[in-house]
Amino acid sequence: IRLENWNEAITHLNKAIKIDKSYPSAYFNRGIWYKCKGEKHLKSNDSDKAVQMFEEALMNFEKAATLLKDKNTKDYLIARTKNNISTTEKEMYLLTGEVDFLNKAINVLESLIKSDPRAKFYDFELIRYNLACYYSLKGNLAETYIHLKVAFEDYLNVEYSITDIELHNFKLGCCSFNSLI
Repeated sequence: IRLENWNEAITHLNKAIKIDKSYPSAYFNRGIWYKCKGEKHLKSNDSDKAVQMFEEALMNFEKAATLLKDKNTKDYLIARTKNNISTTEKEMYLLTGEVDFLNKAINVLESLIKSDPRAKFYDFELIRYNLACYYSLKGNLAETYIHLKVAFEDYLNVEYSITDIELHNFKLGCCSFNSLI
């Protein structure tokens, strides 16, 4: 996938799943494959195909999350998978305008945080940053502020946030953004 050899990648991922239907990494990576393809279709303005690819990505990420949970896998793998589920749901919201997708994205990450509020799992600050973006998209400035404050414990998120369009509502409606950075 990293080499963008798309046909070979999907062929190998499908073979891996045929060999072992309980192999979560194959489903996760196939989800990444579909998500990348969806993003490529977005760039070429083919939103119908992008929606199809994102739906496939979601099915694969969900399968990976279920298998990881069943195998009592390390929390960071589950968190990474759920973060991908949420960002794909957010992309579906941006494509369709259906708020249910954004609500699902929020619920996925909120449930992850509630399961262990300060867990040392995969990119805790990134997960909080994504939640801040989702709440900003919804216009919920109070929740945006709460999650953004935690996310800014990771300096890289601060730099990225300055140009992040998903925080537009927060930047317009809240004078606290500049004090956070």
